[in-house]
Amino acid sequence: MDYLMKTGGNVLELGCGTGRVSLTLASAGFSVTGLDLSDTMLEIFDNKLLKIDDEVSNKITLVKGIITLN
Repeated sequence: MDYLMKTGGNVLELGCGTGRVSLTLASAGFSVTGLDLSDTMLEIFDNKLLKIDDEVSNKITLVKGIITLN
């Protein structure tokens, strides 16, 4: 978290799952993009976003997909 505080940049969480880490980072003030392949996990995460403060949920963008490296 200290490194993130120094950079002040955006965060990409690969395999964000149900949002445990992403929610913590967004609550700390970071903009987070969460990437996951599982519809089920992203649905659980999205339902969590509906139940929290807009100030935090608006800092999170969810993306379904996979990253491939060549």
